[in-house]
Amino acid sequence: RHIFNTPTIAICPEGFPHLPLITRWVDKPYAFIVMCLSGDHDSPWVEYEEE
Repeated sequence: RHIFNTPTIAICPEGFPHLPLITRWVDKPYAFIVMCLSGDHDSPWVEYEEE
């Protein structure tokens, strides 16, 4: 679990499960952008168990 309260960029290595994004509270506008530089985008579903 991670909480970001300042402008943040997260770079995830290949195979790192990085979704679902759960937004609990928003005071200011924000954006979530996925960028793929390889030309192929593969997002297999990974089951997530909340702790």
